[in-house]
Amino acid sequence: MVGSERGVARTLGPLVLLAAIGCSFTTEDTGGCTQNADCRTAFGIGSRCLPSGFCSTEPLDARCMLRLPVGADDDPSLLANAVPVATIVNRSLEGQEARALSVELALSDASAVGIEGRTFSLLVCTNEPDFEGDGVGRGDATAALGAYLEELGVVAIVGPPSSSDVQRIVPATSAPLLISPSATSNALTDLDPVPASDMMPGRFWRTAAPDTQQGIRIAEDLIARAVPSLALVHADDAYGRGLRDVVQNVLRERGASLIVTEHSFAEGDDASFGDAVADADAEAPAETLFISSDVDVVSAFVTSAATLPRLSMASFFLTDSAGNEDFARSIQQNEAARTTCGRIRGTRPQVAEGTVTNSFRSRYQLVFGDDPTVFGFAANSYDAGWLVAVAAGWAIAQEGGDLAAANLARGLRRISSGTQLDLDRDDFAGILEAFRRGDSVDVVGASGALDYDPATEETAAPTELWVIDGECRFVVSP
Repeated sequence: MVGSERGVARTLGPLVLLAAIGCSFTTEDTGGCTQNADCRTAFGIGSRCLPSGFCSTEPLDARCMLRLPVGADDDPSLLANAVPVATIVNRSLEGQEARALSVELALSDASAVGIEGRTFSLLVCTNEPDFEGDGVGRGDATAALGAYLEELGVVAIVGPPSSSDVQRIVPATSAPLLISPSATSNALTDLDPVPASDMMPGRFWRTAAPDTQQGIRIAEDLIARAVPSLALVHADDAYGRGLRDVVQNVLRERGASLIVTEHSFAEGDDASFGDAVADADAEAPAETLFISSDVDVVSAFVTSAATLPRLSMASFFLTDSAGNEDFARSIQQNEAARTTCGRIRGTRPQVAEGTVTNSFRSRYQLVFGDDPTVFGFAANSYDAGWLVAVAAGWAIAQEGGDLAAANLARGLRRISSGTQLDLDRDDFAGILEAFRRGDSVDVVGASGALDYDPATEETAAPTELWVIDGECRFVVSP
């Protein structure tokens, strides 16, 4: 694994009492700092410039680790010309760790090319619940991490992974550009003013398309298979409600005859979850559509359903959060859940094919030893890392080097028309050269074409079906 972890804890804002973690803070005289960058170069990534002109030398938050530049833990001077970037994932999940590694790969390659002598630093932070026994939930951790990273002067955050977490981090921050590779709720389109413009670009972007196409594909598949009855069980959050609405609207518009009952639960509330699953079981549906952005919750649902008298006989339709090897392994490792193999299907964004996808797969396998395409949203994460680099390239070339979110976003508004170039190390110099001329480019990423609508600043992507087959293997359905 690239980089090294710092095991020194620091409070996440008000969430963890300082006395409980036994942390002490000091300051050092740097000879008069004027910005956070002065302190990062002298003392490391966790240091900040205080109003007094002294540098805070607090240790880095225990939820975060410095991945780039390699060696900067021991030699902070490597941070001198680095654009500070962070990503937020749940590192307890292998699939989300793969997303962090994908961002790291993109920024490492972008640093190898450089932008007028500038490189990139990367903090990888985890929003996993109860990290090292701190008692903090995922949503609270996400919001606190956002505020902490903004305080450190990070200019862009790749993530967080889920739609509900995006809704937590947006009000907790005001400065960094946010690019989520996997938050797909339609509700997130309205986080920024629409229509967007060069004068008023949005601060929130994503390399995953909104859930409209996924919802249509789910409804069409239910209709095509003539499913007679459906229990729709969903998290009562932006992702769950948004996808529910798309599915139900399409079923209604197409005149579908299947009987649908709806059951919702509060994410993180075990009693609410248990009631929703029990109510669905009482309906004895032929199939259950379960919607949650948390793969652990999806696994818990399948495991619970497998032990109930009526749901244990039903089929299950899941969504993109479960469309990965993490979920398949969770099923394989649970005796009760294994009984559902062969009766699980789902949807996810279609894995792209082409030069950039193949290059990403080869580079990832060379550096990290795994095939990233088995993990959901790894390609989107790679693209998100590159979009940060591309946005910085525009700001350095055309905005006087000012890396404010609006200047970065103006660069992202210039990647959907013009000369076609790939989001990879080979074409990055060409993208930068076009930006120096003030030209737009049309980029193709590992997740496919990234054609952003100038009004909504959203992209689109096709959806594919997947199944957990009778041998409990994850298989993309033809």
